[in-house]
Amino acid sequence: MRKQFFTYYLQPLFAILLVCIFCSCNDEIPESKPTITITVPNTRAPLYYNLDTMFLIGSINDKEIIKKVEYRMEDKNMQVVYSKSFTPNSTAFAINDSLPLIVTDHTNYIFYIIATNESLTRGEYSLFIHVMP
Repeated sequence: MRKQFFTYYLQPLFAILLVCIFCSCNDEIPESKPTITITVPNTRAPLYYNLDTMFLIGSINDKEIIKKVEYRMEDKNMQVVYSKSFTPNSTAFAINDSLPLIVTDHTNYIFYIIATNESLTRGEYSLFIHVMP
């Protein structure tokens, strides 16, 4: 009789109690990631010509301290052709930069802006860039 009582009544209650304990342990506050806003160029796929200068204007904001900001431009073979990094150590970072574009043939690039905060959470923004000779 005791075994039936445990099997039919206490075992399901015990299982429900374990599920509640495991679910309540996972109440972590989600980490924020840096928000990257670009105002120039005003499109995510700008077109440039040889010897043009690409201007980059925008901002990065986060609730946490932004530890690193990195610019990286890759060609179609995923080779890094330009990179630059900053260590702002603040909750806001102003993007104000320029980059000359020199090519001899039609060239496609992907330009990445990556911001990492103190929780090592990353925000990323990318631009597809086409440069004509």
